[in-house]
Amino acid sequence: MPHPSSEKVLLLPQPRICTWTNDAVSRRVLDHVVSRIDPQAMPHEQGYRLHITSEKGVQIIGHDDAGVFYAQQTLKQMVATNHALLCSVTIEDWPDFKVRGAMLDVSRDRVPTMETLLENIDRLASWKINQIHLYVEHTIAYQGHEAVWKDSSPLTLEEITILDKHCQSLHIDFVPSQNLFGHLHPWLSTEGYKHLAECPDGWKSAWGAQYSGPFSLNPTDPASLDLVSDLVSQLASCCDSKFFNINCDETFDVGQGKSKAACDEKGRATVYLDFLNEICDQVHQHGKTPLFWGDIVLHHPELIDRVPKNAVLLNWGYEANHPYMEQTRKFHEAGVRQYVCPGTSTWRSLTGRHDNAIENLRSAAEAGLKYNAEGYLITDWGDHGHWHPFVFSWPGLAYGAAVSWSYNTNAAHRDTAGWLNTHVFHDATGYFGQALRDLGQLYELDEREDDVATWWFDFLRHTTGELGTGEWKPISPAGAGRVLERLNKIEAMFNQAQPSCKDADLLTREVSWIMRLTRWMADRVHEDSSQKASKSEEWGLNASPEAKASFEKIITDYKALWLERSRPGGLSKSVEKLTQITRKGTGVDPCP
Repeated sequence: MPHPSSEKVLLLPQPRICTWTNDAVSRRVLDHVVSRIDPQAMPHEQGYRLHITSEKGVQIIGHDDAGVFYAQQTLKQMVATNHALLCSVTIEDWPDFKVRGAMLDVSRDRVPTMETLLENIDRLASWKINQIHLYVEHTIAYQGHEAVWKDSSPLTLEEITILDKHCQSLHIDFVPSQNLFGHLHPWLSTEGYKHLAECPDGWKSAWGAQYSGPFSLNPTDPASLDLVSDLVSQLASCCDSKFFNINCDETFDVGQGKSKAACDEKGRATVYLDFLNEICDQVHQHGKTPLFWGDIVLHHPELIDRVPKNAVLLNWGYEANHPYMEQTRKFHEAGVRQYVCPGTSTWRSLTGRHDNAIENLRSAAEAGLKYNAEGYLITDWGDHGHWHPFVFSWPGLAYGAAVSWSYNTNAAHRDTAGWLNTHVFHDATGYFGQALRDLGQLYELDEREDDVATWWFDFLRHTTGELGTGEWKPISPAGAGRVLERLNKIEAMFNQAQPSCKDADLLTREVSWIMRLTRWMADRVHEDSSQKASKSEEWGLNASPEAKASFEKIITDYKALWLERSRPGGLSKSVEKLTQITRKGTGVDPCP
């Protein structure tokens, strides 16, 4: 029998208005699909009405082409979740946010293959995401800059064009993205570009860490703008989007080096804004609207009234208690165009921080709707080597796609396991999605306070010299034991999962690998309660021969898994960061 109510048919996102009957409708009705565009019958932009009956088959009315496309995605999900029969149903649906985007990090060592990128884009489109950004620092093969990207297996300009065209076919706006101010260590540490750095010999962060390499462009050097102009020109020509993401976030070092005199004279905030406006002018010359991260403006509220009116501010924050309501109100009252930009909480965690992500994603949607944000952009980062497989990002991406489409309908649906088992893993047991969610709750066992990273991630990362202090906040052996106990329960459930998606074997190996790595770290702390080390390196260096051999196997498997979805460039750097715990090191990742 068909499912009699919308509660029994798990769609992603759940549509806002569903009227179901108990009338069985055969799959044969799918041979009679009629679609038309009628903005008067469906007045909401990107909206649709989907009507399925035995008598008339499938009727779709879209406000526009996008509305028809989204109706088709809903229909595909209904067919996939009802293998024999459909119900008679009428669905009326439209989005809360005109722009519902996802930003995927392709610069922190891991550059996905084209096949992986296209598969991810297809899935996001099926969830009604309509804007994609790829975060880039140095992983595009810009002509004339081969020295910067030659070892990173970059995306070529031709591949960017292919991605743009593919996105257009799915009603996705593919926004060109290139950081053009900060986060440029890969450029500025390369011979021929060092002279453009604000602090070529290092800088000090606001949290006291001393970094040995460059980070931001010198905003007072005209040659910096020449580089910006070249990169904007090359990338803008590959994409039809009317937007260009210039990023320009976390320019920590500006004012510490070559621009110090200008900052002392005019103020650091003014120097930043002047260069930001120059970058925006370069983008405007290509007929595009710049988007930029809003953290510097938030740190200098006197800038709010001076934010360029022909640019869009990306208001980001990644914790469950991030003050989105207050911030979006301030920008709204100042007339600043903005997106709200929550995150998946996967980076700096390995296993994810599920509930933190859900609340962060929810509160951003609530605030964005109240204060008329133009868009909602889900961010997914790969800080410090991008060790976690992409599967750990799907819970946050799925929930964000849902609440940005219809907040009232989807906000309370916090358990992402059902969505993912149905639409990604195809696991009738329900165990695969539940295990992934439970791994995402391991962070609750962290004894430390006010840490945004899990201790097992910090265990790998905080080795001598990397953050300037070499210190790692230790965890108790009992705390490590609780992590092991929870892992045992999750692994027992995971072993019963039966995913049937086409990459089920690879997904299983990826999740198993994360569990093995987390277990290895917990074992190091749990087994040796006598150690009072303040450096996690000491646990790695003092590990038994058996533990070191186990770690070597973990690394071997990591390399193999990486190459199944990602390009080889960046793998050696990621492995170097990952293995620092078992060798003497001075820190290899200067950029936060």
